[in-house]
Amino acid sequence: MKVAKENFIRNFNEISFNMKGKSMLIKNGDLLDSVAIPASLVEESRRLNVPIMAVVGSKISGVSLGYFQDLDTEVNLEEAKRRGIQVVRRLGVGGGTIYSDKNSSMALYMAIPSDFFPNMDKAFCQIGSATAHAYYKLGVKGAWYDHIGDVRVGSPKSHKKITGFGFTTIGNILVLNMVIGIGKLNVEEMVKVLRIPPEKFKDKTAKGPQDYVASVEEETGYKPSMEEVYNAFVSSFGETLRLDLEEHELSDEAKKIREEYRKIASSEEHLYLRSSDKRFANIPPNHVLGFARYKARKLLVVHLLTDKKVIKDVMISGDFYCSPTQYLFDFENSLKGIEISNLEEISKKISELYSRKGWEIPMVSQEDILTVIKMAIEDAKSK
Repeated sequence: MKVAKENFIRNFNEISFNMKGKSMLIKNGDLLDSVAIPASLVEESRRLNVPIMAVVGSKISGVSLGYFQDLDTEVNLEEAKRRGIQVVRRLGVGGGTIYSDKNSSMALYMAIPSDFFPNMDKAFCQIGSATAHAYYKLGVKGAWYDHIGDVRVGSPKSHKKITGFGFTTIGNILVLNMVIGIGKLNVEEMVKVLRIPPEKFKDKTAKGPQDYVASVEEETGYKPSMEEVYNAFVSSFGETLRLDLEEHELSDEAKKIREEYRKIASSEEHLYLRSSDKRFANIPPNHVLGFARYKARKLLVVHLLTDKKVIKDVMISGDFYCSPTQYLFDFENSLKGIEISNLEEISKKISELYSRKGWEIPMVSQEDILTVIKMAIEDAKSK
């Protein structure tokens, strides 16, 4: 009976881990790779039809912008340039601004067939669970997942953030982008390079970034090597996602794609995709630019150009994730020409956005969007 039970367990485990996957450690990456490596992994995942993960160390410090964030309200670009810090916008991946210290941070990217998870909530929760478990393997006993896209340490009432992650969808591939906190962060440099709004900490016990960020070294007194981090995450992701992850090296075609996307990531066009300074550089006479920040579960930012009669242009940015991305841009265009007093019509356009097939914007409600737009209108009217 005991032998039969042991055979059953062994056979069950073999069945459970029947899906193959690939993994790799890249030691000398940089922030351009936050765009380039996911693109190359998408190529490999499509070719091999398996999930592929890369854990990446960096040779240079940098700032990674969420795809929907406004460059000018989030980053002190001149200070970053003065310090030799790379500033890169992620490709399609939402979330907040990430300061990546070459001595304290690593990154994890993963390309996953889009039907691997039944929905985005499940994707966030399973990756969050796998990440918390990886930190446990590195000695961080109090790591836990906080929906949506954060891993924290400490009690729910007094905690620090050790990891943030987000997704984007490219064709039939889901792409994960994550920062891993391994060493003590250079907080002094971070606060000078990032423009951190007070609203960011409105719903948090921490009063500023120095009280909010954590790392393996700060929690355990030991800074793990790149190999130790890689092994912990490969092991945890394999166990949680039921994957048998094998060592892999990028194909020649994937390497070419990596180089192509490094060029895209370094282009001004991509970096300035969401830039209030460029978009609203020339404000016509008798026009004003309204501005508002609103912190719900996610931070929403609106720039709204008006002649105090109708909406002439609007840009919605923030640390959210949404898909398809084009729907957000279509929505912004749909608001043009609406009278600023016609909140009913604005609300109707928001409802139309949320009724579009496939639209997802986790943790952001229709009321949240209406609220921040109304705040921007009030700001414009006061000028």
